[in-house]
Amino acid sequence: MKIRLTIICLLAICSLFGQTQKLGLVLDQTSKKPIEFVAVYTHDDHTLTNAEGKYFVNTFADSITFSLIGYEKTQLSTVQIPDTVYLKSKTFELEGVTVSNLKTLWQKMKDSLFQNYRFEPYQEEFFLRSTLKQDGTLVRLQDIAGNLKRKTLLYTGNLEHTNKDYEIQINQMRKVGVVKDTHNIYFKFPTFFGILSTFARLNVSQGPFNFKAIPFENGAKIRYEFESKNKDTLAVNGYYIFNMDNHAMEKFVLDQKINLANNRVPFAQHKWLRYRTQEHYVEVIFSKKSNNKPYSIDRAKFRQVVLCTDEERTFETNYESEFILTNHNPFNSLPFKKNANATKDIFKLKKPYDPNFWNKQRTLLLTNEMENFILKMGNEAKEFKVKSNF
Repeated sequence: MKIRLTIICLLAICSLFGQTQKLGLVLDQTSKKPIEFVAVYTHDDHTLTNAEGKYFVNTFADSITFSLIGYEKTQLSTVQIPDTVYLKSKTFELEGVTVSNLKTLWQKMKDSLFQNYRFEPYQEEFFLRSTLKQDGTLVRLQDIAGNLKRKTLLYTGNLEHTNKDYEIQINQMRKVGVVKDTHNIYFKFPTFFGILSTFARLNVSQGPFNFKAIPFENGAKIRYEFESKNKDTLAVNGYYIFNMDNHAMEKFVLDQKINLANNRVPFAQHKWLRYRTQEHYVEVIFSKKSNNKPYSIDRAKFRQVVLCTDEERTFETNYESEFILTNHNPFNSLPFKKNANATKDIFKLKKPYDPNFWNKQRTLLLTNEMENFILKMGNEAKEFKVKSNF
């Protein structure tokens, strides 16, 4: 028995020596600013950098890879990896050229849709972070981890989009935030259907646009930028990144802002409340986990800024909501049990808090602002209308 215990102890010690735990920072090499959304991964771990550029990995691998479209993919030894990693931009510093062949490239992308993307049901694991700020101050935080069943990845004109297209299994949740503000406003979070639908149809509104093409990665990819010609009421801009080898769309960005100087966009109204969307931003990144599998959404972001007031304009307050989705282990066959309504305000969904899980969660680290917010909400729970599952 003593010999057996000795062998087990030796194996445990060897495992500890082979394991690397790294809390680090990723910055832009030129600007020295934090880079959000960088995929940091090994064969046994995968995480993203947060808004502060921070990440944490726990791995037995020999190397760690840092990847984000538009930057040089960097692979570093786990033994020699520095506390701060600098990524170099790959995009050529070109002025860009006006293009007329976007329709041709778009048609090639459409012709390759069924080779590049999945148009039948599949399952993946997900992590969703939702935040709400009022006039720049964080007032709500919600993280959800679970499994997701999709009817399809993308929607073409022939596919009907319904609220039954998504099934949700919530495995873990933490949420805390003020229910109503001092103006008695409850900011309604979107549903899973609303969030996922935002990432399922990736095109710009009808209207005249200017286009520019910027090649990068030695011509292997092209960034097509679009910008609305008429900005009197609404300014629309963004870009697509296409892989020129297989004509796949690998990134989509859309940014819409109303012209505040013109200020002709009408307010919507609900009872006494008047509100108007000031900004709408969507970013979606697709990736292939292996050459023999199709693309899937790797990570995505949806942000809105909404101005709220009353009929007499006695006050004005801005709400900024942001939703970050990261998916992993796509096309899996894990046991699945639907336990959440895909058409319900996600902040009203319920799931007990598991401290063991959240103390170890490293998919997306909390920022310093979020950590301070959680402490503040705990101290002020009796003073304000705070909703939490902690």
